[in-house]
Amino acid sequence: LPLLAFSFPLPLHLLFLRYWGRRTYGLFLKGIGLSLEEALEFWRAAFSLSCDRHTWEKKYAYNIRHNYGKAGKCADYSPYNCKKITASVTKGPNEYHTCPYKDCDSQRLREMMKADGIGDQYIENILRMKAGASYTKACQTHFLAKHDNMISKVDLDGIGQHPNVYFERSRLHHERSSNRRSAEPELSTEN
Repeated sequence: LPLLAFSFPLPLHLLFLRYWGRRTYGLFLKGIGLSLEEALEFWRAAFSLSCDRHTWEKKYAYNIRHNYGKAGKCADYSPYNCKKITASVTKGPNEYHTCPYKDCDSQRLREMMKADGIGDQYIENILRMKAGASYTKACQTHFLAKHDNMISKVDLDGIGQHPNVYFERSRLHHERSSNRRSAEPELSTEN
């Protein structure tokens, strides 16, 4: 999972999440292909410093199983799209599961993008888009900035509309970039 984290959209880098954040993040992880067992292990490890295994099982494991349709009404839940994340889920104090381009103040968003390795010229452009309420365009620009050195042509369709589309496009670009590098002949330094 750490190697895949590069492909996560900006709002999903935050680990300390409350209920709706864990639900949103958990469904995102389900959408990228984590099995129930892998999700349980991921969340168990994430909470290992804050609670013991018994407390974790009692307080958190049920909700993870519920996300996968293995507890409660046994419904098969899909990952949330950006519209649902920004509009349908109420954001309370200290909750970080919504769209950062919409809900973070400019300083916090700037810090998050710098930590994500985004260059200053892109950050200023994204902040202007945020100020103009162009959240989808801001997300797409962030995607381009993050993948600048790997992409010659990008299909932005769906980026800024669903976190799982962002992840999948990023993963595909990394895969293509890796395949291109491995297909290039190695240069010999021998004379």
